[in-house]
Amino acid sequence: MYIAAVNKNIRIEHIIFNYINPLIILGAASLLALFTKLRESYSVSINKTILWFSSSCFAVYLLHVGTGYALELFCDGTRAIYFSNSGLKAFILILLYMACVFIAAIIIDQPRKLIWKKALSPLFKNHV
Repeated sequence: MYIAAVNKNIRIEHIIFNYINPLIILGAASLLALFTKLRESYSVSINKTILWFSSSCFAVYLLHVGTGYALELFCDGTRAIYFSNSGLKAFILILLYMACVFIAAIIIDQPRKLIWKKALSPLFKNHV
């Protein structure tokens, strides 16, 4: 996936990020099956942590591929790491970069969740 980001091959990139890609569908179904099967064995705190992360996963997607500018910024960061390092060091740094983008997106999404929970959600509960 990130080879396309480094090489600026837009056609491959669109195939990889496309929601109808069979690999994306298989991966999503596999994660759903995994978490469904393991849900009983997790403690309450781990379940809450998984729900907290999963409630912001779309924000992660939007942060690094939601717009052309965000995608270019994400790809520039990946390219800078790739071309300034080599081998295992580059791989580990790119993984750390991806983890930082993931965590940043989740942190950025927290005000949206708070506004929905405290201000907007009560408005819709009366009409159901």
